[in-house]
Formats: sequence, C-alpha cells, structure tokens
Amino acid sequence: MNFIKGVGVDISKIPRFKRIIESHEASFIRKMLHEYEIKEYHEIKLIENKMKYLASRWSLKEALVKATGNKSLVFSKVYLEKNKEGKPFVKFDKKYLEENNQYKDISDKIHISISHEDDHAIAFVIIENTNNLI
Repeated sequence: MNFIKGVGVDISKIPRFKRIIESHEASFIRKMLHEYEIKEYHEIKLIENKMKYLASRWSLKEALVKATGNKSLVFSKVYLEKNKEGKPFVKFDKKYLEENNQYKDISDKIHISISHEDDHAIAFVIIENTNNLI
C-alpha cells in the first residue's frame, strides 16, 4: 500500500527577489542554489525571469522542508531537474545524499509541482511512503 509520508507547500512573492538580486545576489545564490541551478540561473538574461527562477526554487525547497519535517535541509544540496517531457523532479547532491540517509529513502518518492502567476510562485511537494502493513 502507498501512503503519504509528507506534504509541503510554499508560496513566495516574486518581487521580493528583485531586492535580493540588487542587494546581495552572489551570496544568496551560493547559499540557496545548487551548482547545477547556478549554471541555469546565470544563463537567464531578464531580471524578471531571474526573479521567477529564484522564487520558484525557494518555494520548492521550503515546501520540501515542510514535507520532510527537516529544518536542517541545506538548500544548496538539493535541486530541481526536468525530464524530457518537462516534468520537474528533485535531485540531491550525491555526497549530501551519502551523508544524510533520511533522504536516500525518499529521493525517488518525491512528487513536486511548481507554478508562478503574476507576483507569486508556488511549490507543492508530496513524499510517498511505501510500506506493507499486511
């Protein structure tokens, strides 16, 4: 039987990230983005798209904290990738995954959805828990 181990949701105001970009962009992205995401981020030209990118990644990682119940999650060690069809999924830095066994068990059981509209970005995370109770 499949059960839900955790659910998390987070919403961010996109304009907030303009102030972050203008005041302390480099230090913020080092703390918040994985190296994979940093490369993607630097390819974005328009500040409006940079703001959406940061807001969506922030919401995803906050929702992941809520779904796992682990406030010690290091944001720069987790990142979003998309499959060929564009479906987003969560990946963990390999070394971080080795050091944090609690994420090994759930890394392939995390389901996410991210969206943004007007001034808001939202992320929803469901963590599946597969247990046989019978």
